[in-house]
Amino acid sequence: MANVTFDRMAVNKRLKKGSFGDQQAEAIADSFDIALTHVAQKSDIELLRKDMKALAAETKALAAETKASILMWVFGALVGVALLNFALLQFSLMNQEKYLISVIDKTAKAAAQEVMTSVKK
Repeated sequence: MANVTFDRMAVNKRLKKGSFGDQQAEAIADSFDIALTHVAQKSDIELLRKDMKALAAETKALAAETKASILMWVFGALVGVALLNFALLQFSLMNQEKYLISVIDKTAKAAAQEVMTSVKK
């Protein structure tokens, strides 16, 4: 921030002419002097705008990076769930196959025993 040119003496004289006392005029002039040292200049505002644009661009980049990371994790989780479902389906089919083989085996053994029993008679 740059200092603004301020003529304390001219303000002090004008205040005294307007029926302010010496101490009052001096205090008011001091207050204006202090206040004007903290006034933002056009260059300060432009600098702030540039900083804000840079922060906005950085925020957009971080948001895009975060979005990509989230999508990667979601896709990975979906692939994992799909593989788990496939494995469970295969396990289920294997168990069904074993069950069917055992039923067929038992049925075949029972049929074979019936044949053997009928042949012996």
